Amino acid sequence: MGITVAIENLKNEPTPGTSRVHGIHDYLYQFFGSSSIDYEIKTENELPPSLKNINKSCIKVPENTTAEELEACFTASPNQDYIEIDGHFNGILSTNSVIYGAKHLRVIFRGDHGDEILLRFKGNRLQFHLTKFHDSTICQFLKEWKSNQEFQNLKSLVINSYDYKNYDAAELLKDIDVRQLDKAEDILHINWRMSISFPSAMMVGCFPLKSFPSSFESRDYLIRDDDGEKASVFIEDDDVRFALWKGNSSVMKTIDR
Repeated sequence: MGITVAIENLKNEPTPGTSRVHGIHDYLYQFFGSSSIDYEIKTENELPPSLKNINKSCIKVPENTTAEELEACFTASPNQDYIEIDGHFNGILSTNSVIYGAKHLRVIFRGDHGDEILLRFKGNRLQFHLTKFHDSTICQFLKEWKSNQEFQNLKSLVINSYDYKNYDAAELLKDIDVRQLDKAEDILHINWRMSISFPSAMMVGCFPLKSFPSSFESRDYLIRDDDGEKASVFIEDDDVRFALWKGNSSVMKTIDR
């Protein structure tokens, strides 16, 4: 695993080719290389310059940031393992944003709708906090996954709307072919790991925690039409959770109650 290096509290300087930030990053990359290093960029209420060879980005977006300004942060490193968007993010991304293609995307979007981000996402794992969705969007997502029209790469989705929205499982699932385990006493417990940004205090450390466990239990599941792929779904109060039974990071087991 090697060492993970984070660069924090960056200034978005007007001449990135000669900026201090670029100089520091180039020096670190030249010294450590890339074989065993994860490079993460983390900012607080400012946009970072676009740097090469970045694996993770954790950005607290400043006020009045446009979609184009946010997109420019990822020009030099478009294919990232983990992106976290927080701060004064208004939920608007460029139409073909590279953020939609992040393997793991975490969005903290206080009280507004995240519908467009969900429907455009192309990566593996997606997580929303403090974000609400129209019921029609949740239904569209489930139907498009089941029919194999979209979301072929998706392995898990977690929505925590908290006090902003509650969801009615019976209403959302009434027109979808939802299966249940044969025995009422059986339940599926789905486990996977979601990437995280490591703690701010850990600027450089050996073997930092790179992911955290996520899980849920449910008897309800869907079967994708074309290939028979299975995914469990859980909808209750302000939570919506969805995960494949199998995949690189997912483990399924049946728990008898």
